[in-house]
Amino acid sequence: LYYEIIGYFEKGKMWEKGIELCDELASLYKEEAFDYSSLSKILKRQAELYDCILKQMRPEPEYFRVGYFGMGFPSFLQNKVFIYRGKEYERLADFNSRMQILFPNAELMR
Repeated sequence: LYYEIIGYFEKGKMWEKGIELCDELASLYKEEAFDYSSLSKILKRQAELYDCILKQMRPEPEYFRVGYFGMGFPSFLQNKVFIYRGKEYERLADFNSRMQILFPNAELMR
């Protein structure tokens, strides 16, 4: 499961979070499981994540606060507020369009 989560962090260019998980796994392999083969693999993966930080460009992400107020949303979303991380180079207008596609009857409030 950890490897899958690290893969998703890598895909989302959140390499620092992936490095944190690699540290957890490395500690487990080194101090509890004594699995040096797996330790070697996770340290190599961690090194790749550090290389990504150094070599790849990544834009500063935009974050959006979204509230689901009213009866027009599924019950698990009603009257709740979430913070969404936008896609690369996604701006407010693009995010609004994407949300309107998901919830066509929703009213945009500012």
